[in-house]
Amino acid sequence: METSSQDNNQDNNQDNHSETALRLLAIDGYSLMFRAFFAIPPMQGPSGPTNALFGFFRMVVSALGQFHPTHLVVALDHPSPTFRDELFGDYKGGRATTPDELRFQLEALRGLLRALGIPSIEMAGYEADDVIATLTSLAEAQQFEVDVVTGDRDILQLVADPLVRVHLTRQGVSHLGTMDEAAMIAKYGVTAEQYCDFAVLRGDKSDNLPGVRGIGPKTAALLLNRYGDLDGILANLEELPARQRGAFEESAVELPLFRQLATLDRAVPLETSLDDLMMPVEIDQAAAERLFIGSFGLRTAYEKLSELVGRRQSTQSRESLSTATKTSASIGDLLAARPKILAVTSRFDGEAGRSSPSILGFGAETKDQGSEVWLTSTPCSSLDLLDASELAGVSLAGIGLKELLRSLDLTCSISLAAGELLDLGVLAYVLDASERRSDLRAVAELLQLGWKDLEPQGLFDGNSTTEAELRQELGAIPQLLSLLLERIEAEGVLRLANEIELPLVKVLTRMEIAGVAIDLGVLDEIGAALASEAASSLAAIHTLTSPSFNPNSPKQLGTVLFDQLGLPTGKKTKTGYSTDAQVLEGLRDQHPLVGLVLRFRELDKLHSTFYEGLKGEVADDGRIHATFNQTVARTGRISSEHPNLQNIPVR
Repeated sequence: METSSQDNNQDNNQDNHSETALRLLAIDGYSLMFRAFFAIPPMQGPSGPTNALFGFFRMVVSALGQFHPTHLVVALDHPSPTFRDELFGDYKGGRATTPDELRFQLEALRGLLRALGIPSIEMAGYEADDVIATLTSLAEAQQFEVDVVTGDRDILQLVADPLVRVHLTRQGVSHLGTMDEAAMIAKYGVTAEQYCDFAVLRGDKSDNLPGVRGIGPKTAALLLNRYGDLDGILANLEELPARQRGAFEESAVELPLFRQLATLDRAVPLETSLDDLMMPVEIDQAAAERLFIGSFGLRTAYEKLSELVGRRQSTQSRESLSTATKTSASIGDLLAARPKILAVTSRFDGEAGRSSPSILGFGAETKDQGSEVWLTSTPCSSLDLLDASELAGVSLAGIGLKELLRSLDLTCSISLAAGELLDLGVLAYVLDASERRSDLRAVAELLQLGWKDLEPQGLFDGNSTTEAELRQELGAIPQLLSLLLERIEAEGVLRLANEIELPLVKVLTRMEIAGVAIDLGVLDEIGAALASEAASSLAAIHTLTSPSFNPNSPKQLGTVLFDQLGLPTGKKTKTGYSTDAQVLEGLRDQHPLVGLVLRFRELDKLHSTFYEGLKGEVADDGRIHATFNQTVARTGRISSEHPNLQNIPVR
């Protein structure tokens, strides 16, 4: 259940935790470091590369805030060979050499953890997984709740309701997929106790375990559910089809060894007790600041972690923004002083970027630290007379600049040919990619700033369009921009901001305005072909059943497959039999109806989701003007919506 619905389950699990319960948070250190290194673009701090450290501590901050543990440990892999290497010389033999940039950060991790007082454990002869397995067993015995954060699925064999949950990294370093016993069954079709045998049967490339020839995840799950475990399968080989029986006979000698390699050791001779892992922990503040900020430029990570795991008292006062402004008669008067940067803010009648702006304001910082501003409630007509050359060389600063320029171009036919687009939301994303900040208040909170003489409600909520609120925004933007750039430079990511992220804003703006040309004739031909083939598939389905039914209805399909045809049932849902793609694929060879249903569903989805969906997004100019999101994925990957142009089947 590593899906969006799983996030809801995770939230529910969190709500069910006892506030007074003892809870151990065990983090697989090197697993998260490897994940972060390959998910986050290269970053450079004063002493060297930092992307893996940046991503790792981002995940630690997230986990601490989510699980609120009473005990904390980071398990690390010891550099010496393990008992598995002695048993099997090619164990993990397929893994690539660790890049030097990552090795540098792995070595730095120990010192950073030590400076924060976060306990870390590594044992010669064992892997971090074994350390976590042993600590989990100790914690279970004392009725601790245990949350394990890792990218290594071997640890799934530890899952045990109601105490032990495993949270797997997914989507770069942005989200965790929570696995309890129900999620194990839903995702893999096996229990936690069976997962080790499941991995042995299907193979594990990361550990260089070959698996059994021809046995994939679905077949492995079916066999384990039928015979219980690996021993049960080997004891009943005569019941298997000839091809499967031959594959097991080929591997029978090695399978016990592979199971031993895959099984976590829950009895590592640790010299640490759970009492040694208690929170809060003291922080060596001087050493922590020197390492995190001075050596690696990880200021934000240090500040957040020191609040979560230590007793450090913040000595920084909460600064306030000044938003003093004076009014200019026209935008021409505002530009007469030849400002290098114009602050800009706006409101829209509907969705930003896809509707006309209802109110628009520009501002320029003055020598007395205030701002001169000009606002208009009729943006299209007010800007229509603006000489575009007046903006040449002038940069725009604000939040949501791409959406504003797109809206002006597509709804008002006004092109603002500005210099740089200094989007504060993008700059905030460079500092902290853990969440999307779409308003100025969120940017201010990232910088730990307050708003002088402003009420906490009603500002920047996107609903109010009072002139006073826009004046306040325009007065705050120059200060926010300056402070963001200072922080970005201090954290060693100024080049990332200046050479990649900010220029990309203008590129994506031009892409959205230009749109993607669509040949409607070809699209309609594809749609007609899909509809025709889907109708043929449906007719073929109905020749095999009586009475006819709707293949898209799980309840009706379940009745036909399991009650009428008597096919073997798989997992069940609250409303009846499950008929999802995984279940149907497992039944494909059982009856010709199953293959027809799968084909119909595929064609029907292609027609409704892609043909109808794409055609509905074609604008009057015959082009699709999708929205490209720059600050959604923590990995830096661009995503698109309205429609999702990255999710169209090539076939």
